[in-house]
Amino acid sequence: MFLNVNWSFKAPVRPGDVITGRVEVTSVRSDKPITELKTTVIRDDGTVVLDGTAVCYTMDISCVGDPSPVLPQRPG
Repeated sequence: MFLNVNWSFKAPVRPGDVITGRVEVTSVRSDKPITELKTTVIRDDGTVVLDGTAVCYTMDISCVGDPSPVLPQRPG
């Protein structure tokens, strides 16, 4: 889940364009399941069409498909 995004749209993407998204994890908090990401989207001609950063809450996906997942409890 995105907690914050800071994206800069650099160039247009038009119907028929092929784009590739890349994400790099730049930091992981040890006290909470929160990661910081560097994000880049590149058009097939090599043009960067989006770049920026994002902060995400990273939930344990082992419960995907479980009809009754147990969510982590908040401290305090």
